Amino acid sequence: MIETMPTLLAQSSNEGMTFKDVATPIIASTTFLFTLGTFWWNNWRRGNLYADHPRSFILKRINGHLLIRAPIILQNSGARTLSVVAMRLRNEEGHVAAFTRLHEAMDLDIKKSTFATGFVIDGRDSKAMVCEFDSSEDDFIKPGTNNFHLDVLFSRRKKWTPNGLIRLSVTSSLLERVDSRNIPFDNSASLPCGLKRSFRI
Repeated sequence: MIETMPTLLAQSSNEGMTFKDVATPIIASTTFLFTLGTFWWNNWRRGNLYADHPRSFILKRINGHLLIRAPIILQNSGARTLSVVAMRLRNEEGHVAAFTRLHEAMDLDIKKSTFATGFVIDGRDSKAMVCEFDSSEDDFIKPGTNNFHLDVLFSRRKKWTPNGLIRLSVTSSLLERVDSRNIPFDNSASLPCGLKRSFRI
């Protein structure tokens, strides 16, 4: 005797849970978690600030201080806005150069600058800033390649957060000429691929 479909369903229900009974809540839970994860990734995920090595920079010595002026591009890798209170450069010996001024451009004769202020970078956005760092260490920058950690103090946090490396390359002959004038340095040697030098010093 051929059994009808209702009879087969009634028999399967009497035998226990079916595949559909197990799969339905699993699929629903997975869909819910995926929706929550997508919303968090697109709207609430906190990222870090990443800085590229500057193409060029300026050094200056005045009143026992070494001033480093460099154009820095900061990139926010997360979805949430990052509020920066302060920054600093830290060399491999642990000495630091504080972020002290903002400049409008990398002009050797520029007159206009402002004190360092906090700033905001929106999620998945970037900001280009000409920053000046101040160090009282005579050998904060040495001839050759210098690796500096970019430390950031974020709003509502009580400790410095490392945010990658900034590499500056200098020659000994040019470093000896650094005084109260603005001396430009070509930083092409620090870039990840070789470039022809675009200016002469």
